Amino acid sequence: MLDGEVVALDEQGRPSFSLMQQRTGFRPGGHRIPGRAGVPVQYFVFDLIYADGYDLHRVNLEDRKQALATVVTSGDVVHYSDHYLENGTGLFEAARQRGLEGIVAKRRNSCYEERRSREWLKIKITQRMECVIAGYTEPEGSREYFGSLVLGLYDKQGRLIHVGQAGSGFDQKALQAMWDRLRKLQTKKNPFYGPVDALRRVHWVEPQMVAEIKFTEWTHESNEGGMKLRAPVFLGLRADKSPRECTFEEALAT
Repeated sequence: MLDGEVVALDEQGRPSFSLMQQRTGFRPGGHRIPGRAGVPVQYFVFDLIYADGYDLHRVNLEDRKQALATVVTSGDVVHYSDHYLENGTGLFEAARQRGLEGIVAKRRNSCYEERRSREWLKIKITQRMECVIAGYTEPEGSREYFGSLVLGLYDKQGRLIHVGQAGSGFDQKALQAMWDRLRKLQTKKNPFYGPVDALRRVHWVEPQMVAEIKFTEWTHESNEGGMKLRAPVFLGLRADKSPRECTFEEALAT
C-alpha cells in the first residue's frame, strides 16, 4: 500500500492545480464541468505503508523511504518522490525560484499517521498583490455582513476583469468595518467586463477600494474562464494605491 499524489504537470514540469482541475472538471463549491481527459497525469509516490504482509505504520520515515525505493521503479507514469536532508531553507528558496506551491518538512523518525500532525509540516509559498474590490457575495451560515470580496484587475483595454473572491482574513470587527465601507459604494451596475463566477449571489460596488491580497498561485480554470487567484486571503486596504494601478501587467510582472 503506497501513499502519494496524482498530479498534472505544466510545460515547466511543475505540478499544476489548474491543470488538475481541467482534467477532473471539479470546481470550488462542489460544481463540476466536463473534464479534459487529454490532460496527462502522473503519480508521485512518497511513502510505503504496507509491504509483503508487514504493517509499516510504526517504522521510522527514513526506513520506510529506503524500503519504498526498492519497490517503486520510476517510469512515464509512476515516480519515486525523492527527499533532501537538513537543508530545508535552501530547498524552500529553490522551490520559490521555480514557482512551486511550497514544500513539506518531515521529521526523520516520524511514524505514519493518517491525520494532520506536527511531524509533517506543509510550508506554503505565498505571493502578494493588490486587487480592486468591485463587489461582495451573500454571507453563509453564521457569518454576518458579507461572504467574500469580489476582486478584479484591469486589462490593457482598461476593462475590469474578475480574478476571484477573498472571504478569509477577517475577524468580526474587520467584517463590520468593511461592510460599512461596502454599503456606501453599492451600485446596480456590474463594473466587470465578462463573466463573474462567484458561486453565490453578488452585489456590486463602485470600484474605488484597493485590497492587498495574499494568494498561492494563478490558475486557469478553463480555456474560457480566464486567470483566477488560488486561495486568496484579505490582508488589508491600500489607501496609497489607485484602483486603476491594479493591472494584469503589473501583477504578472511582480
